Amino acid sequence: MNLEEKKELLHDDAIMNGNNLSDNTVIEELKWLKRILEEKRIINSKENLVEKNIYDLVPPLLTRSNSPYAELLKKYNFNFDERLVLILSLSIHIYPKILDIFKMDKLKVSFGGVTGKNYRGFIPTGETIMFILAGSNLGKRFELIRLFEKDHVFYKENFVYLEEASAGEPEFSGILTPSRDLVDLVLRGQVRKPDLSPDFPAKLITTDMDWEDLVVPSYTTAQLQEIEQWIKYSEELLADKNNHARPALKI
Repeated sequence: MNLEEKKELLHDDAIMNGNNLSDNTVIEELKWLKRILEEKRIINSKENLVEKNIYDLVPPLLTRSNSPYAELLKKYNFNFDERLVLILSLSIHIYPKILDIFKMDKLKVSFGGVTGKNYRGFIPTGETIMFILAGSNLGKRFELIRLFEKDHVFYKENFVYLEEASAGEPEFSGILTPSRDLVDLVLRGQVRKPDLSPDFPAKLITTDMDWEDLVVPSYTTAQLQEIEQWIKYSEELLADKNNHARPALKI
């Protein structure tokens, strides 16, 4: 990559003017990611003349936004590391050029990443996260592993995950992958219904009838009403420590 190309990458604000994105939160998160990547490039090059820390680059404020993505970040109160993982995973779906910084010749370090079968750009992996957030800090690397455990909200709510690494390869060489629902939320503002596929062997069935047209035994009606109430009020019930609500229903 020549000097002019580097300048275009580092100072191209066209990617952030929001013409194609209604969610300003995502735009600000991408700007934040870009600053972090550039700071990491400086830290790992001869340009690092002053002690720097990427954690000094605080994430954007969310108080003035009520976009779907902003509401998600606020609901789960994600910290610095978690927000970085989310926007890094989403970046290749929104503006993949932002990851071209990993092609710079000064980044001769182990920053992970792969290319796809059809997509030839940089796809981040678990090692990319380790490179950005931990570097050679082993303690921090062990801390970051917890982001992908089954008790973390990423797994429980199906936000983002690491694809299984190839046999014999390091666990964190797996591709960092956002869920389809998360991509939908950012790109479309809502989650699409799943399509019939080998991974989802079912399809949506619709009818012009209403609940009043349903003919079932009374005990089935009672069970359906209980399920409906659980869907509406489960969060409030589970949050009430004095309420002995069932954590799940058998259907």
